[in-house]
Amino acid sequence: MLEATWSAIMEIDKDVERLVSIAVSGDRVAARSFVEERIASGLSPATILSTIVAEAIDIIDAFDRSDRLSLVASAVASRVLRLVVSRVAETGTPKVSAKGRRIWLFCGPSPTEELIAESMARL
Repeated sequence: MLEATWSAIMEIDKDVERLVSIAVSGDRVAARSFVEERIASGLSPATILSTIVAEAIDIIDAFDRSDRLSLVASAVASRVLRLVVSRVAETGTPKVSAKGRRIWLFCGPSPTEELIAESMARL
């Protein structure tokens, strides 16, 4: 059991690393393929968003804050991650009736915080 859990954690770490690389390079086609592969492998949309995408957002934000990414690279990475969030929501989540309910979400002013809020709203 512990070995299976460790293996799953290592696989998610590889996915995070791959997603960060895809986002920084701005490869939208690879981003779409990444989402399709993860969903086909059986990962739930909630897992993809809350572990892989959220971790990738945190890493890119840390790179940006430590000036390890240019302004252009940061903008490209954010754009690709936004595409990933939208793609996961489109392909992986069943459409559920809102039943007249509304929810309000608030976030900080930075693009990273907006992206995190958007991904959590998709859950």
